[in-house]
Amino acid sequence: MAPSRRWILAVAVLASAAALGWRWASPDAPLPFEAAVPAPTWRSDGPAVLIDNAHWNGGTAEGRLAAFAGLLTADGYRVLPGANATRAETLADARVGVVVNPLGVVGTVRRWGAEIGAGGWPAFDDDGLMSQEIETTAQWVENGGSLLLAVDPAPYARGARGLAERLGVGLHDRLVVDVGHSDGPDPSRLVFSRENGLIGVHPILDGWPGAPPVNRVVVFGGLAMAPPPDATILLRLSPSAAEVAHPGDPPTAGRRAQGLAMAVALERGRGRVVLIGDTELLTIERQKGVRPTGLSWPDANNERFVRYVMRWLSRRDAR
Repeated sequence: MAPSRRWILAVAVLASAAALGWRWASPDAPLPFEAAVPAPTWRSDGPAVLIDNAHWNGGTAEGRLAAFAGLLTADGYRVLPGANATRAETLADARVGVVVNPLGVVGTVRRWGAEIGAGGWPAFDDDGLMSQEIETTAQWVENGGSLLLAVDPAPYARGARGLAERLGVGLHDRLVVDVGHSDGPDPSRLVFSRENGLIGVHPILDGWPGAPPVNRVVVFGGLAMAPPPDATILLRLSPSAAEVAHPGDPPTAGRRAQGLAMAVALERGRGRVVLIGDTELLTIERQKGVRPTGLSWPDANNERFVRYVMRWLSRRDAR
């Protein structure tokens, strides 16, 4: 399909999606972060964090990431007004850039197509970021910036694949399930703990004098990623983990995910990067029949994990 025809069709589909959006809208707004942080990472002069909102993101500070933005503020960071976190002029003001599910217009069409059962549209297989945006972000990291990239399985994963690959990480797009390491009956609600050996060794996880380590993280339906040799796997997928094409598919119908990761940390040039394969970790969201998921999940160190990710990215360990 010619680019002009594709964009015309994209606009038409988006207009239809907007008209029918109420059918898929969540009945509950994302919940804010209302707890206190007893010992903030930054007590004064906290670094600036820029959360991207320029790519039809499936997560912004004004929407799903309200709890994440609130946690950052409580932890002493300065959350900048939302802007394009892949442009040099806006990144110049930030210590840490955060990009969550960058869909772009074409990716948004992919998302709505998946909602109505018309996924896999090859005409809309573009990345959520332009090639120049990918290169600008990568160079900013290499020159000393820090980036948090969080992505969900299809139809979201395609939008961030180019940026992840530029940083050396291969993003998969299928949902990961693991009956042997799940929290409750949902096999996509995965547990990573010191007890089951799926938590790695890294300053993000180990804590520091006077601060406890991360002992247990629960994710809520994430994707797998293939880390480069120089990356540290923070959350490792077990030999029994599998990637399935659709929620509800049996694990035996999926691809083995052994050796892959749900979260990794790496350095590029003078900069630092963390990739997480589940954006719900950065939220507090209601789900029918269970307590709010994400940062506030009971019997897990999800909030601590996210705080320590940002601590490492903001180089608090260097002071």
